[in-house]
Amino acid sequence: MLQVKKNCPALYEEVMELFNGLSEEQENGKKGFLDKYGDHYSEIETSEKNRERYEYRKCQSYSDPDGIKGLQEEPPHVASVGRMFQVRIMQVQDELGNDITP
Repeated sequence: MLQVKKNCPALYEEVMELFNGLSEEQENGKKGFLDKYGDHYSEIETSEKNRERYEYRKCQSYSDPDGIKGLQEEPPHVASVGRMFQVRIMQVQDELGNDITP
């Protein structure tokens, strides 16, 4: 596993463009998307209340060798790629201790 961050701008942009394109296609037509990418694409979303915050996570993975050929040039032998989002929202309480988080 290789973590790609913004300090590798070319590779980072390639991965982001791949998943942004997949997300757009998925939003435009769910059934056609599943027919085309169903065997190679997966995602999972979770949410939980953890201490004084809410956490939302979304993990996407894509494993079509023909779809990631550009990524295989550097680093070599890439078999799949993934992207993870995490959002933390701090819990807000009123003076009575009631949760009023927007």
